[in-house]
Amino acid sequence: MTSKKRDRRRKHGGGPDTATVMASNKVGLFAWSLLLATACVETLELGETDGSGTTSAAEDVAASESAVGGPDVGSGGGDWIVELSQQRCEALFTCGCPDQEFFGDLDTCVETQVAWLNERRAVAMGSFAAQRSQSCYEALLGRADVDRCNDLLPPASAIEESAAAFCALFIGSALEGEACVEPNSPFQDDSVCAEGLRCRAGQCVRRPTEGEACLETDLLPCADAEACIDEMCQPRRELFEPCERAQCEVELWCVDGLCVPRGAAGESCERGWECASQICTDTQCEAPGSAVCGPYVYEEQ
Repeated sequence: MTSKKRDRRRKHGGGPDTATVMASNKVGLFAWSLLLATACVETLELGETDGSGTTSAAEDVAASESAVGGPDVGSGGGDWIVELSQQRCEALFTCGCPDQEFFGDLDTCVETQVAWLNERRAVAMGSFAAQRSQSCYEALLGRADVDRCNDLLPPASAIEESAAAFCALFIGSALEGEACVEPNSPFQDDSVCAEGLRCRAGQCVRRPTEGEACLETDLLPCADAEACIDEMCQPRRELFEPCERAQCEVELWCVDGLCVPRGAAGESCERGWECASQICTDTQCEAPGSAVCGPYVYEEQ
């Protein structure tokens, strides 16, 4: 395992929450999301109840598999969770992504990912009539395409990559304005809400667009990659315009109240968001990395 220190912090809401702790430990996104799932989900043994008479969501996942895509979804005819896990892990190892260091070997990576997705599925099925989001599933498969190993990820693509990484994989049928229970993790939007909606403040809502109200602490707060400024979606600040945290165009960052360019490869840095590549290794900005290994941070934390 390399001794180099890599800073690949991802965007998250403000405040010293679990995301901040994970980021400060420089755990890669893929490994980080698995750890978050473990920290955020209370797992019940089969047949156990949560004290309210409700049986564990994991008690009979297989019996309800058809509600979330079924075991034959995917080109290989096997369980789609296994297929997705294998494709993602093969991409991490084939493309040389740093996250592979967390797992050590391909089999461990696949086993860990399968366990996490199964738990995520069980939690969703125990909460609402869950079904798999086809658009999210396809986005996750697309991010795990080994043919993209040599595709570099420019800063402008980071937002789209992040949206794919954090999409709602398990959804329900509740419409806009209907009641919902917010997810227990800031890195997934699984909820009873229908495709294209997410649960905020107990209601299913769509992601706001320019000129609409937003939450500055939200993950990807605006639909079209605008910044959430003064609790309203607005165009991002351009070069040398006044700014506060997380308000600049993605190729810029806010320093001393002004949007300035991120550092080029070889320039000094302390954090990934200071670099155009969004990768800071041993206090130097690296060249852009593979799109498969992203998404990279695109806003300072």
